[in-house]
Amino acid sequence: MTIEFAAIEIATNQAASTLPSTRKSSVRFWDTWVAYAILGIVLFSAPPVFADKIKVIYPQPESADDRRSRYAVALLKLAMRKSGVEYEIYPASLHMQQNRALQQLTADNEISVVWSEATDAREKDFLPIRIPIDKGLLGWRIFLIDKKNAAQFAQLQTLNQLKSLAAGQQHDWPDVQILAANGLKVDSSMDYPSLFKMLSAGRIDYLPRSILEIWDEEQTHPGMNLVVEKAIALQYPAVEYFFVSRGNSALAKALEKGLRAAVKDGSFDRIFAKYNGKAIKLANFKNRKLFKLKNPILQNEMPYEEKDLRQDKDETTTN
Repeated sequence: MTIEFAAIEIATNQAASTLPSTRKSSVRFWDTWVAYAILGIVLFSAPPVFADKIKVIYPQPESADDRRSRYAVALLKLAMRKSGVEYEIYPASLHMQQNRALQQLTADNEISVVWSEATDAREKDFLPIRIPIDKGLLGWRIFLIDKKNAAQFAQLQTLNQLKSLAAGQQHDWPDVQILAANGLKVDSSMDYPSLFKMLSAGRIDYLPRSILEIWDEEQTHPGMNLVVEKAIALQYPAVEYFFVSRGNSALAKALEKGLRAAVKDGSFDRIFAKYNGKAIKLANFKNRKLFKLKNPILQNEMPYEEKDLRQDKDETTTN
């Protein structure tokens, strides 16, 4: 018996008990039918109750020319489609830098998910979905340089020679600490667009960028005489994850379920190839001098043992 009907029946019994016995039977009969009618109206007129939709709010790009988020957003949407949960997904209302997005994630406020380079500190502060969306290629770096300096870079033979030149990075990127810990000179900018202005103005000598980012950055800064350097590469352990707040385990579980499903059915590989396959081929690592660096801010084991989560730097997927 429902709570609503029990309440109605109690009221009916109380009313009937005050009547003469000859009338109790008929009153009780008709009042019982009235009670059922009222209950039906209550039940069928009440709005349906659904589980709350998971809100998936992601950061906007840092500037109008910033194409870096296209792949991550496409993969995020794919993962949520395959998660099997009810959700709504949309960008945050404001452009924001990486640190600001992470702060909003901490507050569980305007952002519910970010994609970012993993560090030990970030894995402690947030919930990482430990499926590398970059397939382990974030730490393979080549340089954006001023075209007039191409010959100078082609002559570099050792890491010590590279240490005499100034690299540029945004102030809140983990790579600032990684490069500095390996003895490289780093000048930082307050925001993303300023990096390219600094390079064009000669305030820095090169921008070490992921092979998954650099080609778009070359194309979106015409007229600045910036080109991708052809002879050198850096490599250090690095990985990019989706992160959510520690209190948002529902979204973390949904993302992991969706990403695992995408890995299993091949759609992860297809979307990765769509956005990154050409970049891997253009990097041409076989013909570059490789300088390996240490990453002192990422000690946690990365899930590279799972072959489906890796991408060989020399492979080019065409599907």
